[in-house]
Amino acid sequence: MAVTGAAAFFSYAHDDDKLDNGGIVRLSHLLRDQYELISGGPLNLFFDRDSISWGDEWRRRIDGALRDTTFFIPVVTRRYFSRDECRRELFEFAGQAKSLSLGRLIMPILYVGVPNFSSENPDEAIAMVARFQYVDWRELRLADADAAPYRRAISGLAMRLQEIGAEVAEEQVDREGRWPPIGDEGIAEVLEKIDPLLKDWLEAVLADKVTIVQITATLNDYVKRLQRLRRSHAASSATLATHMRLGTEILPLSKRYLSQTQKYLTRSTEIDPHMATIGRQIKAHPQSMELLGSVRDAVYEAVESIQRVQENLVHINEPNTSAHPILDHLWEISHLSRTLGQSSEFMRQGWRNARTADQIVARWWEGVFGGDPIILIDDRVNESFVI
Repeated sequence: MAVTGAAAFFSYAHDDDKLDNGGIVRLSHLLRDQYELISGGPLNLFFDRDSISWGDEWRRRIDGALRDTTFFIPVVTRRYFSRDECRRELFEFAGQAKSLSLGRLIMPILYVGVPNFSSENPDEAIAMVARFQYVDWRELRLADADAAPYRRAISGLAMRLQEIGAEVAEEQVDREGRWPPIGDEGIAEVLEKIDPLLKDWLEAVLADKVTIVQITATLNDYVKRLQRLRRSHAASSATLATHMRLGTEILPLSKRYLSQTQKYLTRSTEIDPHMATIGRQIKAHPQSMELLGSVRDAVYEAVESIQRVQENLVHINEPNTSAHPILDHLWEISHLSRTLGQSSEFMRQGWRNARTADQIVARWWEGVFGGDPIILIDDRVNESFVI
């Protein structure tokens, strides 16, 4: 049977498509055409996240609990995992899909090799994608698009989309046709699953935020010391010694920060599908909001902690900083010692973890509890931080 209303969102780093001479967009178009040829029905393709149609359709389908067959196709490269918008799309779709037992709608394409591309990677985004059944396109992307191997691979991927789409459509018909209807778990059942996770999750949130405040304070103190040295025209050896001491002080803090943010993100992704289910239940039964007291309190405490960090990050005493002053400072001096170089790398990885987890929490706060939007510090950092 042809699946009506099917759509595919290609999630990729636009720079990767440019560097590959439009290879990713070309792949998406060929896949759309093959799908239509094989299934007899259209595949609505969305590949430009900057367009209005992407945003409108994305929100409609996510908010509609993926009732229309919707595929999410992340095109995986090293750069993909460094892009904030890519990571946000990945986690938002995964949370909704998992809450509906529709994880198979996520179909990654491994386009370029990624170091330690496995479910054991400490970066939860990489680990998550590796756990899905991905298609290896690393060699195929080098083939001529008109060559038989490439065309066969496109056809195989289109057939896979069509088969999964048909399965999902049949399941939805069966689900809706039963009496009593099969729906989401009740709020009480979902809360039973969330409650054991909350304490560990909130501890990870608060620990991460405390450490970033400590790092900010350490760097503020370091900047002040450097300013005093400059005013006194101290010897360059004194400046270097100050940098070396900073490396010694900040390395254990940056290691701890990375570990804490990994835990924060992992726990957030574990809770996210349950929160998606609660969000749907609250929309249908708003009177049940009173049952969410402990969960709402925990999320609110996390939101307050996130907002305090946003305010503190802008107070490093040095001009010409970018959107993330801590990363800027460490990057600028990372060449002076190995400890500073390691600290810079740990902070970069940790910041991405925390940023992604903060976005998940913001989505809960606004989407489930109707809280005011959270303004997260923009992380369009110096291009040096992009892999």
